[in-house]
Amino acid sequence: MNQLIDYFIKGGALMWPILLCSIVSWAIIIERALRLSRSRLIDDDLVHKVRAALAEGDLSEAQRQAQAKPVLVGSVLNKGIDEFRYTEADFETALQGAAERQLQVLWNNMGALNTIARVATLLGLLGTVVGMVIGFEELTKEGVAKEQLANAIGVALITTVGGLCVAIPAIIGESALKSKIRKLMIDFEELLLECVKAARIGNVAKEGAKAPEHSKSPEQKKLADQAESVNVHEAQAARGAGA
Repeated sequence: MNQLIDYFIKGGALMWPILLCSIVSWAIIIERALRLSRSRLIDDDLVHKVRAALAEGDLSEAQRQAQAKPVLVGSVLNKGIDEFRYTEADFETALQGAAERQLQVLWNNMGALNTIARVATLLGLLGTVVGMVIGFEELTKEGVAKEQLANAIGVALITTVGGLCVAIPAIIGESALKSKIRKLMIDFEELLLECVKAARIGNVAKEGAKAPEHSKSPEQKKLADQAESVNVHEAQAARGAGA
């Protein structure tokens, strides 16, 4: 431990920003690893209840179930159902749009982690270059021994080692987190697809038929027009039979 402290001190002023990069990168890695836990983002019981409500054609109940717990999948479903009910979007498009917006939180701080890995490496190289410049300046002076020059260059290389010790874990952590995010995205996609299937089984157009005309999707309007046409024909047939 004492030797590490000695190396840190010998590395010069640039070791401090390198240390800061290390602290921030590990903080991001730990925070993201905890936040990206599947149990924190996806509640399978909640999704099951939403699917059941959709299969019965009850959008209000589906939205209520989606709001029951503060998990990301519930937020996605709630926003998607809300968009479907009050905009022109069809159900699948509404869910996809909500997912694209809500799932951006999975990528929080990932750009910062990538930047830290690059900056730490460059800071290490900068420290080495500065140290070598100073070492060669000393070499031009009379009476400078080779041992002194070698020591100066060795000290300069400490910053490169420090920068790489920060960058390598950051790059590995970023790669592992991105892989986890991609897997979560696939899980979300499959869950939303199941909800779309359930909604079609439940014929969500029934709920849309109760909504104001301006809030219906084209598909809902078409179904409503067809139903109205059938009712008109039935009424005409009934009048004809009565005559």
